[in-house]
Amino acid sequence: MRTGRAFVLVAVVGCALAGGCAKLLSKIQLGAESGPPVPATEQECLQFAADLQKAVDAGDQARTSQLIGLAEPYKAAVADFEGTAKYRESLMKSCERNAATDPFVPMLLAKVRNGGQLKLLRVHTVDGRPRALFRTLRADGVVGYLDFIPARFPDGRIGIEDVYVPASTELFTQSLRRINLAFAAEEGHGPPGHPATTDRTWTTNEGKWTAMLQAMDAEKWGEAITVYKSMPEKMRTNRTVFLHVVQAALLWSDAEYIRAVEAFRREFPDDPAVKVHNVTYFRMTRQHAAAVDAIQHLEPVLGGDPCLRAMRAEEMARGWRFQEARTAAERAIEDEPTLKWAYLSRIVVSLLETNHPDTLAWMKKMSEATGYEISDLRKDRDFDVFVRSPQYGEWVAWAAAHKKQ
Repeated sequence: MRTGRAFVLVAVVGCALAGGCAKLLSKIQLGAESGPPVPATEQECLQFAADLQKAVDAGDQARTSQLIGLAEPYKAAVADFEGTAKYRESLMKSCERNAATDPFVPMLLAKVRNGGQLKLLRVHTVDGRPRALFRTLRADGVVGYLDFIPARFPDGRIGIEDVYVPASTELFTQSLRRINLAFAAEEGHGPPGHPATTDRTWTTNEGKWTAMLQAMDAEKWGEAITVYKSMPEKMRTNRTVFLHVVQAALLWSDAEYIRAVEAFRREFPDDPAVKVHNVTYFRMTRQHAAAVDAIQHLEPVLGGDPCLRAMRAEEMARGWRFQEARTAAERAIEDEPTLKWAYLSRIVVSLLETNHPDTLAWMKKMSEATGYEISDLRKDRDFDVFVRSPQYGEWVAWAAAHKKQ
């Protein structure tokens, strides 16, 4: 038993240029009557966060899409690209169309319906602007983060101007822009001074990039990896593309993820995203001390999170640092009493200590606090010793009685 199959901070898998946006790169002119968005105040950011939490919890796709409107990031990614007025108008419409069909919101709501969670961690200030940091948590324990940067638009609505994605250690617009620039160079467009090229790698193979994104949208992770491997090296080593395959590999298999992270590290040895993905990499490869160090590096970057503390507790326990592990796990439970992964990390400690009364006590606490129904422990190798103890029989009787209530 682990406190989650894996750990990653990827949350946005944008459609980027799928659907022909690659052929419409230019500068967007919104017009004087529209004007630029105004950075949200702290109070507006708090209201945005509350509204988003409410909309997602209710499964309200229309309201969630209104709040997480991706049209602005799509446009901002190419805002300084040059072109004719007609070209700019066409680009704006294309970006709006691609943003409207981006699968991020439907996928997010589906994860929540299937036992996942979107939870506001905090509103904080970065570079003088308030942001709303949310944690995403899948039912299988894969955790991610989204740091929304809201703004007030000329029509009075509050929505996102951009979103920082810790998994890629950059803004969503930066990830989009990297792909846009690659296509622009081959099509003779781009920002002032952007060099054109006679190479046609991206335009010739645009269908493969689109196919990879479509496979990821459909959660066909193995297919996405296969498509990625068929791309020319110039595309495979693009940072945005590479991080997409790292995401697909995480959700496909541990072995594929390990290979992907090692390949990313070779290509980008000093990239800050390496430290982020080291958390999962070291956990998967059972390098417990290194995993603890990686998590401890990440915790202050995100301002702390009970999920991270629970992961750190488990890795400490697996490295035989039981006292520290107990403290960290119980602190995670104290900070978020309904987080089942925090209780699971505490149970890992008691299992490794073969403290059967303690295991029984924390299993009861987890069930009562979270409503989580523990499956047949006889099928979980981590409970091999526990199921041979008298406490296992007590657990079976307690769980049966508790279920009837």
